Amino acid sequence: MAQDSLGNDLTQVDLPITAALAIASYSQTNVLASAAGGGAKVTLPEGYRRLGLIKQDGGANESMDQDSPIEFFQKGYKLSLDPTISIQWGLAEFNKVVRELITGKAPDENGMITVSTWTPDTKWLVYYEEVYKSGRIRRLNGVMQVTGTEIDQSERNSVKGRNVTLEWQTDPLIGDGVTSLYNEWQYDPAD
Repeated sequence: MAQDSLGNDLTQVDLPITAALAIASYSQTNVLASAAGGGAKVTLPEGYRRLGLIKQDGGANESMDQDSPIEFFQKGYKLSLDPTISIQWGLAEFNKVVRELITGKAPDENGMITVSTWTPDTKWLVYYEEVYKSGRIRRLNGVMQVTGTEIDQSERNSVKGRNVTLEWQTDPLIGDGVTSLYNEWQYDPAD
């Protein structure tokens, strides 16, 4: 459907139907190239590992915090401060990759990790995509760090997931390396 007489277009409404989330070690080779993210399909660099299923109510919850801007004596002049942009996902699976994400450590040959935190200092290359009912796909790629992990209460016949919050980091691997936080693509089959 194109725009109606009022200028409204239902095909421009984002109705998520699925998503994918993957992490890779911090390395230039794991940054998704511009051309790789713009089509109907994406081929991630070999270093990416998928985090598995996301809880039904655990899709991306994106937020931005920013301190009040610096205001000047001359009216109408403000200087915005650096924002903090983060995303929280409700991860349903508790596999090796999820365990490594939230602890910063890989399990040994016996499946053991010595846990000291759920917010490690580890930098990750993160890839996230959402697919919408219209066929449009939004993709994000950049450097992130875990800033919070909450484990769901154990309830019979319910998924015991991990709600993991990650914060985008300015980093030399992404954009200008100073103010850029992540790369974003939008593929639209109608274009």
